[in-house]
Parts: sequence; structure tokens; C-alpha cells
Amino acid sequence: MLQELELFGITIKMYNVFNILSMIILFLYFVSKTKSFIDICPHAFKQKTVKKQYVVAFAEIMAIFSVGMLLLYFLNIGFGKWFTNGNANYYGSLTAWQLAFTIVPLVFRISPLATYDMFALGLPLSLFVAKFACFFHGCCHSFEISGGFYFNQYTQRYEFPVQLVEAFVALGIYFLLRTFSKKLPQGAIFPAYILLFSVTRFFTEFLRGDLPDVLGPFNAYQILSVIFAVIGAILFISIYSGQSKCIKAHKNS
Repeated sequence: MLQELELFGITIKMYNVFNILSMIILFLYFVSKTKSFIDICPHAFKQKTVKKQYVVAFAEIMAIFSVGMLLLYFLNIGFGKWFTNGNANYYGSLTAWQLAFTIVPLVFRISPLATYDMFALGLPLSLFVAKFACFFHGCCHSFEISGGFYFNQYTQRYEFPVQLVEAFVALGIYFLLRTFSKKLPQGAIFPAYILLFSVTRFFTEFLRGDLPDVLGPFNAYQILSVIFAVIGAILFISIYSGQSKCIKAHKNS
């Protein structure tokens, strides 16, 4: 599969192209929420002019995005070093965004739950594009097959295109959460994403061949998948039960 592209004498690595594109998509998704963010951002909402509202909202969105990207860089590397033999680890990214969506809004006196709902759907969209970087580069590879359309130049063999499976699973999660987002309690979209990603990643890891098993037939990513599925489920149930209690209290008042 194509790893590099020669354009006007310049060698362009497809891995870098799709990784950068995934970050651009995530950035644009955050920016697209500026108008909606004004309603949950007290500093922006109190501004007297619409222009100032947008400026303040955009500045605070950029703060969330910047902190998330900074944490993502270090935690992605850290999780990779600790758990997956130096390979980039998406659970480091999920942890980074969990922190960014929680800590930065609290500093600005914004509801973290509202922030979860505002930006969480950008993550599976970004992951969808990022997986094409892996597909063209050949990393995150699968098992060998005889023939087929996907010749992995990284491993020099024909393989099952697991990267495409993971890409379209991420896209499916996006559409599923988008479809049911209005039926979920406030703040539940991000925990639901953590849960859905972890469960699906546990099973797609059986199609991968780039990590050794560390516990019976399970590799480190699958162990992390179980841990994060539990974390996502606990967060989701806590948010769901918390809203139910608030509704009951409101009815009884």
C-alpha cells in the first residue's frame, strides 16, 4: 500500500498527511461548536456584544483544545511506553481528553458534563481519519493472508486490512452516538464513547498482530480495554443515576 507520495519533487508521507488531517478535523469540530459553547460559558454569555461573546468562547475552546493536545502528546507516549512496547496508545489519548474536558472547564467555571457533550463526538471522527494513516503506513497491522488487495509495505506481506475495520468502527460509533445523543442524559456522550470504543477495541484486537499476548490469549491493549470499559460504564451509570435522582427530586418538590 502507498506509504509515500512524490509531488513536485517533494516526498510526502501518507502517515503524516492523515495524522495531520485527523487533528485538523478535530480542531474544526471544536471550532464549529463556538456558537453553542456561548450558552454554557458564563464568561462569554455575559459579554454585551455578539463579537465579544464569540471571542471569549473561541479563546476558552482553544484552551480546552490546546491542553487536550498537550496532554495527548505526553500520555500517548507514556501509555505506549508503559503498556504497548512503545507503540502509540489511544487510551493515553482518551485519558488526555478526559482530563482536558474536566479540569479546564472547571477553571473557567463551565460544566464538565456540558463540555463532554459539546466536544466528545469529534473524537471518533478524528480517529476515523487517523486510522487511514495506519492503513497507508502499514503500522497497527494484522495477520498474514494469501493474496488479497492489501499488501503491507511495512511488513512486506499481504494482510487483512484491520486498520480499515477500526476506522469504520469509529465512524459507526460516531453515527450511533450522534443518533441517540438527544436521548442520553447530559454528560453521558463521552463516557458512552469510552465504553463503546473499549468494547469494540477488545474484539478488533483479535484481528491485530502487532502486540504479543501478555495474559493468556489477551494482549496489553485488551487488558486496557477491559479497564477503560469499566471506567466508561461507571461514569455513564453515575451520570445516568444522578440525572434520575435530580428528576425525582424535582417531581417531589
